[in-house]
Amino acid sequence: MQVLAEHIGNGASSILETLLQRLYNGEQLTADRRLLRATARDYTEALQRGYGGKLTDIDWNSPDFDTLEKLTQNVYQFAAAKNYHELRDLTDAIRDGDKIRSFDEFREQALPIIGKYNRNWLRTEYNQAIAAAQSGARWNEFARNKQTMPYLQYQAVMDENTRADHAALHGIIKRIDDTFWDKYMPPNGWGCRCEAIQLPGSNYTETPDDKIFPPAVPKMFQINFGKQGIAFPVSHAYFKNMPRNVWRGLEPQVRSEVLIYYKGQARQSMPSFGADLTEHSNLQTGKLKRNGNAKTTVLDGKHARTVEEVKAVQYAWNNPNKLEFERVSPMGEHKDLTNEEHIHNLEKKARRRVEEYLQYKFEYKGVEYHIKLEKISDGFEQFYSLTKP
Repeated sequence: MQVLAEHIGNGASSILETLLQRLYNGEQLTADRRLLRATARDYTEALQRGYGGKLTDIDWNSPDFDTLEKLTQNVYQFAAAKNYHELRDLTDAIRDGDKIRSFDEFREQALPIIGKYNRNWLRTEYNQAIAAAQSGARWNEFARNKQTMPYLQYQAVMDENTRADHAALHGIIKRIDDTFWDKYMPPNGWGCRCEAIQLPGSNYTETPDDKIFPPAVPKMFQINFGKQGIAFPVSHAYFKNMPRNVWRGLEPQVRSEVLIYYKGQARQSMPSFGADLTEHSNLQTGKLKRNGNAKTTVLDGKHARTVEEVKAVQYAWNNPNKLEFERVSPMGEHKDLTNEEHIHNLEKKARRRVEEYLQYKFEYKGVEYHIKLEKISDGFEQFYSLTKP
Protein backbone atom coordinates (compact mmCIF):
# COMPACT_ATOMS: atom_id res chain seq x y z
CA MET A 1 0.00 0.00 0.00
CA GLN A 2 1.32 3.43 -0.93
CA VAL A 3 1.95 6.02 1.78
CA LEU A 4 -0.15 9.16 1.50
CA ALA A 5 2.00 12.26 1.89
CA GLU A 6 0.94 14.55 4.74
CA HIS A 7 0.18 17.52 2.50
CA ILE A 8 -2.13 15.56 0.19
CA GLY A 9 -5.69 16.86 0.49
CA ASN A 10 -4.71 19.90 2.56
CA GLY A 11 -5.00 22.33 -0.35
CA ALA A 12 -8.52 21.27 -1.30
CA SER A 13 -9.65 21.11 2.34
CA SER A 14 -8.41 24.64 3.00
CA ILE A 15 -10.13 26.04 -0.09
CA LEU A 16 -13.39 24.28 0.76
CA GLU A 17 -13.43 25.82 4.21
CA THR A 18 -13.19 29.26 2.59
CA LEU A 19 -16.16 28.37 0.35
CA LEU A 20 -18.48 27.39 3.20
CA GLN A 21 -19.70 30.95 3.80
CA ARG A 22 -20.49 31.42 0.12
CA LEU A 23 -22.45 28.16 0.07
CA TYR A 24 -24.29 29.15 3.23
CA ASN A 25 -25.16 32.51 1.65
CA GLY A 26 -26.97 30.69 -1.15
CA GLU A 27 -24.42 30.50 -3.97
CA GLN A 28 -25.06 27.44 -6.15
CA LEU A 29 -21.46 26.40 -6.61
CA THR A 30 -20.75 23.47 -8.90
CA ALA A 31 -17.05 24.25 -9.33
CA ASP A 32 -14.21 26.51 -8.26
CA ARG A 33 -10.99 26.95 -10.23
CA ARG A 34 -8.78 27.01 -7.14
CA LEU A 35 -10.44 23.85 -5.87
CA LEU A 36 -10.02 22.09 -9.21
CA ARG A 37 -6.32 22.96 -9.30
CA ALA A 38 -5.73 21.79 -5.73
CA THR A 39 -7.58 18.51 -6.23
CA ALA A 40 -5.95 17.78 -9.58
CA ARG A 41 -2.54 18.62 -8.14
CA ASP A 42 -2.85 15.71 -5.72
CA TYR A 43 -3.70 13.31 -8.54
CA THR A 44 -0.96 14.56 -10.88
CA GLU A 45 1.53 14.09 -8.05
CA ALA A 46 0.28 10.50 -7.75
CA LEU A 47 0.74 10.00 -11.50
CA GLN A 48 4.31 11.24 -11.27
CA ARG A 49 5.02 8.91 -8.37
CA GLY A 50 3.56 6.00 -10.27
CA TYR A 51 5.45 6.78 -13.46
CA GLY A 52 8.69 7.33 -11.60
CA GLY A 53 9.34 10.84 -12.83
CA LYS A 54 7.88 14.23 -13.67
CA LEU A 55 6.68 15.18 -17.13
CA THR A 56 9.75 17.36 -17.39
CA ASP A 57 11.93 14.25 -17.01
CA ILE A 58 10.22 12.38 -19.85
CA ASP A 59 10.81 12.73 -23.59
CA TRP A 60 7.90 14.82 -24.87
CA ASN A 61 7.86 12.80 -28.11
CA SER A 62 7.66 9.39 -26.42
CA PRO A 63 4.77 6.96 -25.88
CA ASP A 64 5.33 7.46 -22.14
CA PHE A 65 4.54 11.15 -22.46
CA ASP A 66 1.43 10.40 -24.53
CA THR A 67 0.22 7.97 -21.85
CA LEU A 68 0.85 10.49 -19.07
CA GLU A 69 -0.97 13.14 -21.10
CA LYS A 70 -4.06 10.92 -21.32
CA LEU A 71 -3.83 10.11 -17.61
CA THR A 72 -3.51 13.80 -16.77
CA GLN A 73 -6.58 14.73 -18.82
CA ASN A 74 -8.48 11.95 -17.07
CA VAL A 75 -7.56 12.94 -13.50
CA TYR A 76 -8.50 16.58 -14.16
CA GLN A 77 -11.92 15.40 -15.35
CA PHE A 78 -12.19 13.17 -12.29
CA ALA A 79 -11.21 16.06 -10.00
CA ALA A 80 -13.93 18.26 -11.52
CA ALA A 81 -16.55 15.53 -11.09
CA LYS A 82 -15.45 14.89 -7.51
CA ASN A 83 -15.58 18.60 -6.67
CA TYR A 84 -19.13 18.81 -7.97
CA HIS A 85 -20.33 15.98 -5.72
CA GLU A 86 -18.51 17.36 -2.70
CA LEU A 87 -19.95 20.84 -3.19
CA ARG A 88 -23.41 19.32 -3.62
CA ASP A 89 -23.05 17.33 -0.37
CA LEU A 90 -21.91 20.45 1.45
CA THR A 91 -24.88 22.39 0.11
CA ASP A 92 -27.25 19.65 1.31
CA ALA A 93 -25.71 19.91 4.79
CA ILE A 94 -27.03 23.46 5.18
CA ARG A 95 -30.46 22.01 5.94
CA ASP A 96 -31.59 19.65 8.64
CA GLY A 97 -34.83 18.49 7.06
CA ASP A 98 -36.93 21.64 6.61
CA LYS A 99 -34.81 23.61 9.04
CA ILE A 100 -31.84 25.73 8.00
CA ARG A 101 -28.92 25.15 10.32
CA SER A 102 -26.99 28.04 11.85
CA PHE A 103 -23.63 28.64 10.22
CA ASP A 104 -21.79 27.11 13.17
CA GLU A 105 -24.02 24.02 12.98
CA PHE A 106 -23.48 23.85 9.22
CA ARG A 107 -19.71 24.07 9.62
CA GLU A 108 -19.82 21.29 12.20
CA GLN A 109 -21.63 19.11 9.65
CA ALA A 110 -19.38 20.24 6.76
CA LEU A 111 -15.97 19.44 8.20
CA PRO A 112 -16.51 15.63 8.32
CA ILE A 113 -17.72 15.79 4.69
CA ILE A 114 -14.55 17.63 3.69
CA GLY A 115 -12.47 15.07 5.61
CA LYS A 116 -14.29 12.17 3.95
CA TYR A 117 -13.62 13.44 0.44
CA ASN A 118 -10.13 14.80 0.99
CA ARG A 119 -8.58 12.32 3.41
CA ASN A 120 -10.50 9.04 3.57
CA TRP A 121 -11.58 8.64 -0.04
CA LEU A 122 -8.60 10.54 -1.39
CA ARG A 123 -6.23 7.95 0.04
CA THR A 124 -7.81 5.24 -2.11
CA GLU A 125 -8.06 7.48 -5.17
CA TYR A 126 -4.47 8.64 -4.82
CA ASN A 127 -3.23 5.06 -4.70
CA GLN A 128 -5.38 4.19 -7.73
CA ALA A 129 -3.76 7.03 -9.69
CA ILE A 130 -0.33 5.68 -8.74
CA ALA A 131 -1.34 2.15 -9.79
CA ALA A 132 -2.76 3.36 -13.13
CA ALA A 133 0.44 5.30 -13.87
CA GLN A 134 2.55 2.27 -12.99
CA SER A 135 0.38 0.19 -15.30
CA GLY A 136 0.90 2.71 -18.08
CA ALA A 137 4.67 2.74 -17.64
CA ARG A 138 4.82 -1.06 -17.61
CA TRP A 139 2.53 -1.44 -20.59
CA ASN A 140 4.71 0.83 -22.70
CA GLU A 141 7.78 -1.11 -21.59
CA PHE A 142 6.06 -4.38 -22.49
CA ALA A 143 5.21 -3.00 -25.93
CA ARG A 144 8.84 -1.96 -26.54
CA ASN A 145 10.06 -5.49 -25.76
CA LYS A 146 7.27 -7.62 -27.19
CA GLN A 147 9.21 -8.85 -30.22
CA THR A 148 11.68 -10.70 -28.03
CA MET A 149 9.43 -11.15 -24.96
CA PRO A 150 5.87 -11.64 -26.23
CA TYR A 151 4.42 -13.27 -23.08
CA LEU A 152 3.07 -11.74 -19.86
CA GLN A 153 2.27 -13.53 -16.63
CA TYR A 154 -0.23 -12.43 -14.01
CA GLN A 155 1.20 -12.30 -10.49
CA ALA A 156 -0.78 -11.83 -7.30
CA VAL A 157 0.97 -11.27 -3.96
CA MET A 158 -0.57 -14.47 -2.56
CA ASP A 159 -0.70 -13.71 1.15
CA GLU A 160 -3.52 -13.55 3.70
CA ASN A 161 -4.66 -10.17 2.31
CA THR A 162 -4.99 -11.34 -1.30
CA ARG A 163 -8.53 -11.37 -2.67
CA ALA A 164 -9.73 -14.75 -3.90
CA ASP A 165 -10.66 -13.28 -7.29
CA HIS A 166 -7.10 -12.02 -7.73
CA ALA A 167 -5.54 -15.25 -6.50
CA ALA A 168 -7.55 -17.06 -9.19
CA LEU A 169 -5.64 -15.09 -11.83
CA HIS A 170 -2.21 -15.84 -10.36
CA GLY A 171 0.17 -17.54 -12.79
CA ILE A 172 -1.92 -17.08 -15.96
CA ILE A 173 0.27 -16.65 -19.06
CA LYS A 174 -0.98 -14.92 -22.19
CA ARG A 175 0.62 -13.12 -25.12
CA ILE A 176 0.79 -9.38 -24.71
CA ASP A 177 -1.69 -8.86 -27.56
CA ASP A 178 -4.25 -11.30 -26.14
CA THR A 179 -7.59 -9.73 -25.20
CA PHE A 180 -7.16 -11.20 -21.70
CA TRP A 181 -5.01 -8.19 -20.81
CA ASP A 182 -7.67 -5.75 -22.01
CA LYS A 183 -9.82 -6.97 -19.14
CA TYR A 184 -7.48 -8.24 -16.41
CA MET A 185 -4.33 -6.14 -16.57
CA PRO A 186 -3.77 -4.93 -12.96
CA PRO A 187 -4.99 -3.04 -11.03
CA ASN A 188 -8.18 -5.09 -10.69
CA GLY A 189 -9.71 -3.36 -7.69
CA TRP A 190 -9.15 -0.58 -5.17
CA GLY A 191 -5.78 -1.11 -3.51
CA CYS A 192 -4.88 -4.01 -5.84
CA ARG A 193 -1.27 -5.18 -5.34
CA CYS A 194 -1.14 -7.50 -8.36
CA GLU A 195 1.12 -6.97 -11.35
CA ALA A 196 1.87 -8.41 -14.76
CA ILE A 197 5.45 -9.36 -15.52
CA GLN A 198 7.06 -9.83 -18.91
CA LEU A 199 8.60 -13.26 -19.33
CA PRO A 200 12.11 -13.48 -20.77
CA GLY A 201 12.29 -15.16 -24.17
CA SER A 202 9.47 -16.65 -26.23
CA ASN A 203 9.31 -20.34 -25.22
CA TYR A 204 6.19 -20.37 -23.07
CA THR A 205 2.82 -22.04 -23.29
CA GLU A 206 -0.27 -19.90 -22.95
CA THR A 207 -2.84 -20.78 -20.31
CA PRO A 208 -5.81 -22.34 -22.19
CA ASP A 209 -9.00 -20.31 -22.07
CA ASP A 210 -10.91 -23.25 -20.59
CA LYS A 211 -8.54 -23.16 -17.60
CA ILE A 212 -9.38 -19.52 -16.88
CA PHE A 213 -12.45 -19.03 -14.72
CA PRO A 214 -13.61 -15.40 -14.99
CA PRO A 215 -13.21 -13.81 -11.56
CA ALA A 216 -15.67 -11.29 -10.13
CA VAL A 217 -13.51 -8.27 -10.87
CA PRO A 218 -15.62 -5.09 -10.47
CA LYS A 219 -16.83 -3.83 -13.84
CA MET A 220 -15.08 -0.51 -13.34
CA PHE A 221 -11.75 -2.35 -13.20
CA GLN A 222 -12.31 -4.64 -16.18
CA ILE A 223 -10.10 -2.53 -18.43
CA ASN A 224 -6.42 -2.05 -19.16
CA PHE A 225 -5.74 1.26 -17.40
CA GLY A 226 -2.23 1.61 -18.79
CA LYS A 227 -3.15 0.78 -22.38
CA GLN A 228 -6.10 3.17 -22.38
CA GLY A 229 -4.31 5.85 -20.40
CA ILE A 230 -6.96 6.41 -17.73
CA ALA A 231 -6.94 6.23 -13.95
CA PHE A 232 -10.68 6.56 -13.34
CA PRO A 233 -13.15 5.11 -15.89
CA VAL A 234 -16.44 6.74 -16.88
CA SER A 235 -18.25 4.03 -14.93
CA HIS A 236 -17.04 5.60 -11.67
CA ALA A 237 -19.90 7.01 -9.58
CA TYR A 238 -18.55 10.57 -9.83
CA PHE A 239 -18.95 10.45 -13.60
CA LYS A 240 -22.11 8.35 -13.75
CA ASN A 241 -24.01 10.62 -11.38
CA MET A 242 -22.92 13.89 -12.96
CA PRO A 243 -25.82 15.73 -14.70
CA ARG A 244 -25.01 16.26 -18.37
CA ASN A 245 -25.81 19.95 -18.31
CA VAL A 246 -23.43 20.46 -15.38
CA TRP A 247 -20.68 18.50 -17.14
CA ARG A 248 -21.10 20.55 -20.32
CA GLY A 249 -20.56 23.66 -18.23
CA LEU A 250 -17.49 22.24 -16.52
CA GLU A 251 -15.70 20.84 -19.58
CA PRO A 252 -14.34 24.19 -20.86
CA GLN A 253 -12.95 24.95 -17.40
CA VAL A 254 -11.32 21.52 -17.21
CA ARG A 255 -9.72 21.95 -20.65
CA SER A 256 -8.47 25.40 -19.64
CA GLU A 257 -6.92 24.13 -16.42
CA VAL A 258 -5.24 21.21 -18.19
CA LEU A 259 -3.73 23.69 -20.66
CA ILE A 260 -2.46 25.87 -17.81
CA TYR A 261 -0.92 22.80 -16.18
CA TYR A 262 0.90 21.81 -19.37
CA LYS A 263 2.16 25.32 -19.93
CA GLY A 264 3.68 25.19 -16.47
CA GLN A 265 5.31 21.85 -17.26
CA ALA A 266 6.59 23.22 -20.57
CA ARG A 267 8.20 26.22 -18.88
CA GLN A 268 10.19 23.90 -16.64
CA SER A 269 11.45 21.88 -19.63
CA MET A 270 12.40 24.92 -21.75
CA PRO A 271 15.87 26.18 -20.74
CA SER A 272 16.41 29.89 -20.24
CA PHE A 273 19.70 31.55 -21.08
CA GLY A 274 19.01 34.93 -19.49
CA ALA A 275 20.72 37.72 -21.40
CA ASP A 276 23.03 35.30 -23.21
CA LEU A 277 22.52 34.70 -26.92
CA THR A 278 22.89 31.33 -28.64
CA GLU A 279 24.14 31.07 -32.21
CA HIS A 280 22.18 29.30 -34.94
CA SER A 281 23.22 29.53 -38.57
CA ASN A 282 19.70 28.73 -39.84
CA LEU A 283 18.29 31.93 -38.30
CA GLN A 284 18.33 35.17 -40.26
CA THR A 285 20.34 37.08 -37.64
CA GLY A 286 22.24 33.98 -36.52
CA LYS A 287 21.54 34.82 -32.88
CA LEU A 288 18.70 33.81 -30.57
CA LYS A 289 17.64 35.10 -27.17
CA ARG A 290 15.71 32.62 -25.02
CA ASN A 291 14.83 34.21 -21.70
CA GLY A 292 11.85 34.09 -19.37
CA ASN A 293 9.99 36.94 -21.08
CA ALA A 294 10.18 35.28 -24.49
CA LYS A 295 9.06 31.98 -22.96
CA THR A 296 6.01 33.64 -21.40
CA THR A 297 5.14 35.42 -24.64
CA VAL A 298 5.18 32.35 -26.87
CA LEU A 299 3.33 30.13 -24.35
CA ASP A 300 0.72 32.52 -23.01
CA GLY A 301 -2.12 34.43 -24.55
CA LYS A 302 -3.44 33.05 -27.82
CA HIS A 303 -0.11 31.68 -28.97
CA ALA A 304 -0.54 28.11 -27.68
CA ARG A 305 -4.20 27.16 -27.43
CA THR A 306 -4.05 23.37 -27.13
CA VAL A 307 -1.83 20.87 -25.33
CA GLU A 308 -0.44 19.72 -28.69
CA GLU A 309 0.48 23.31 -29.56
CA VAL A 310 2.19 23.70 -26.19
CA LYS A 311 4.22 20.59 -27.01
CA ALA A 312 5.07 22.07 -30.43
CA VAL A 313 6.26 25.30 -28.78
CA GLN A 314 8.40 23.28 -26.37
CA TYR A 315 9.90 21.36 -29.30
CA ALA A 316 10.72 24.51 -31.30
CA TRP A 317 12.24 26.24 -28.27
CA ASN A 318 14.49 23.28 -27.53
CA ASN A 319 15.34 22.63 -31.21
CA PRO A 320 15.80 26.03 -32.91
CA ASN A 321 18.08 24.39 -35.47
CA LYS A 322 14.94 22.70 -36.93
CA LEU A 323 13.40 26.03 -37.96
CA GLU A 324 13.30 26.82 -41.71
CA PHE A 325 12.96 30.45 -42.74
CA GLU A 326 9.83 31.32 -44.74
CA ARG A 327 9.37 35.07 -44.97
CA VAL A 328 9.55 38.48 -43.34
CA SER A 329 6.35 39.67 -41.66
CA PRO A 330 6.47 43.49 -41.48
CA MET A 331 5.34 45.35 -38.38
CA GLY A 332 1.66 46.13 -38.62
CA GLU A 333 0.87 43.35 -41.08
CA HIS A 334 -2.85 42.51 -40.94
CA LYS A 335 -3.42 45.34 -38.44
CA ASP A 336 -5.80 48.28 -38.76
CA LEU A 337 -3.44 51.24 -38.62
CA THR A 338 -6.35 53.57 -37.87
CA ASN A 339 -7.27 51.58 -34.75
CA GLU A 340 -5.93 53.26 -31.60
CA GLU A 341 -5.36 49.97 -29.78
CA HIS A 342 -3.39 48.55 -32.72
CA ILE A 343 -1.35 51.75 -32.99
CA HIS A 344 -0.61 51.63 -29.25
CA ASN A 345 0.56 47.99 -29.48
CA LEU A 346 2.86 48.83 -32.40
CA GLU A 347 4.33 51.72 -30.45
CA LYS A 348 5.01 49.43 -27.49
CA LYS A 349 6.82 46.97 -29.76
CA ALA A 350 8.86 49.77 -31.29
CA ARG A 351 9.94 50.82 -27.79
CA ARG A 352 11.14 47.24 -27.28
CA ARG A 353 13.19 47.73 -30.48
CA VAL A 354 11.20 45.16 -32.50
CA GLU A 355 11.90 45.85 -36.19
CA GLU A 356 9.89 43.09 -37.86
CA TYR A 357 8.84 39.47 -37.53
CA LEU A 358 10.68 36.57 -39.12
CA GLN A 359 8.43 33.62 -39.88
CA TYR A 360 9.81 30.06 -39.80
CA LYS A 361 8.28 26.65 -40.25
CA PHE A 362 8.99 23.32 -38.60
CA GLU A 363 7.42 19.88 -38.40
CA TYR A 364 6.31 18.29 -35.17
CA LYS A 365 4.65 14.86 -35.07
CA GLY A 366 3.85 15.03 -38.77
CA VAL A 367 2.18 18.46 -38.54
CA GLU A 368 3.69 21.61 -40.04
CA TYR A 369 3.69 24.66 -37.79
CA HIS A 370 4.64 28.27 -38.42
CA ILE A 371 6.35 30.30 -35.73
CA LYS A 372 7.20 33.97 -35.66
CA LEU A 373 10.33 35.35 -34.05
CA GLU A 374 10.76 39.03 -33.28
CA LYS A 375 13.78 40.61 -34.94
CA ILE A 376 15.33 43.03 -32.44
CA SER A 377 17.36 46.00 -33.66
CA ASP A 378 20.25 44.86 -31.44
CA GLY A 379 20.84 42.07 -33.94
CA PHE A 380 19.09 38.99 -32.51
CA GLU A 381 15.74 37.19 -32.59
CA GLN A 382 13.36 35.92 -29.91
CA PHE A 383 10.26 33.71 -29.94
CA TYR A 384 6.91 35.42 -30.32
CA SER A 385 3.97 33.33 -31.59
CA LEU A 386 3.00 29.91 -32.95
CA THR A 387 0.45 29.22 -35.66
CA LYS A 388 -0.71 26.24 -37.68
CA PRO A 389 -1.25 26.53 -41.47
